[in-house]
Amino acid sequence: MSKLTAEQIASEMDVFEKLYPIPRHTSRCGNGYAVSEFNAWDGFEYCKMWDGWKARAEIALPVLEQQEKAAGKHQEGE
Repeated sequence: MSKLTAEQIASEMDVFEKLYPIPRHTSRCGNGYAVSEFNAWDGFEYCKMWDGWKARAEIALPVLEQQEKAAGKHQEGE
């Protein structure tokens, strides 16, 4: 199960798609991608790339949350 919220996943997907355009016979499906042709190897690789991207985002999540908290405390102290 993902630690990311639906909004965070959608945002990550938008960034991912800007860097890596969706290949032929592949489409967004829920929190991932679906391949509509059996031999659409680019689509299958794309799904694996997305899994890696999402894992990276989940690993980075605690660091980002700490940075946001620190930024909030810094702004309150000003």
